Amino acid sequence: MKERDGQKKGSRKDSFDWLSFPDKNKKRIWVFLLLLVFVFFARSFYRSNLSFQETNYTVTSPDIPNPFNGFTICQISDLHGHLFGDQGEKLLEAVQEGKPDIIVLTGDLISISVDQVKKEDQERMGSFLKALGKIAQTFFIPGNHELGMEEVSSHFYLRDLLKEAGITDLSNRTLPLLRGGKRIYLSGLKEGPYFYRNSAVQTLPVHEFLERGKEEDFHILLAHNPFYWSEYKTWGADLTLSGHVHGGGIRLPLIGGLFSPEVAFFPKYDLGCYEDSPYTMVVSAGLGNSGLPFRLFNPEELVFIHLESKSIK
Repeated sequence: MKERDGQKKGSRKDSFDWLSFPDKNKKRIWVFLLLLVFVFFARSFYRSNLSFQETNYTVTSPDIPNPFNGFTICQISDLHGHLFGDQGEKLLEAVQEGKPDIIVLTGDLISISVDQVKKEDQERMGSFLKALGKIAQTFFIPGNHELGMEEVSSHFYLRDLLKEAGITDLSNRTLPLLRGGKRIYLSGLKEGPYFYRNSAVQTLPVHEFLERGKEEDFHILLAHNPFYWSEYKTWGADLTLSGHVHGGGIRLPLIGGLFSPEVAFFPKYDLGCYEDSPYTMVVSAGLGNSGLPFRLFNPEELVFIHLESKSIK
């Protein structure tokens, strides 16, 4: 076969040849590519550490009474003192706009420290909690950081702040939520620091800490640590709300969270809504950091859970 225009068979005159580029142009392209990478990581860092997103879940069950259809729960988890604004204004505004029926604080409002917490930080947290309690009835359970603070501090200041704000400490307690002559139950688990420090512990006897309400009623459990979900289901939690894992710290595409606060790689429950009919668990990515001082590809989040009734009652 004849060659055309002096070209060899199969060659293209306009083919891209990187080696033919002048060195000056190559440097410009590399600088541009590096700039794109920098912008990509900087944007992710900002979204993951200096702002938060709102995440909405709908939980459907035939055991949810009709009067609770549309009932909204705002979940705040793992703040670690990160209030978003001097008094938490941005966060409070987002909570207010969500129009929750109740607010639940699922642990680690603060970070453990053997040093005296600054008075101004206590006052900021106190003001935030008082404002939060005015939006809707608010419930609290401790996380591992509060449990640790109770061990090292003879007087744990957070208890006083919660009481002054009118926030209910639900530690190992169960309360009914009433609406339209019907009820569901809300329970809070305080399991003790042993179950966080000892990685060899595989089971948690929830029934030893907490009594359950009537079997036929829909039951919500606040439990900071999601890794005992099998025990929560056995106990009878229709809906479990957890945090603790911070979304895995660094999230990898198609894989998920890299590690848990216990430095266990690729935790089973790191973020999102898990379903094992008829049971559901929501794990919040939280709103702050501890241990690893930053997140990547892992936005902090404010969670809203909306109950949807399929009941004939």
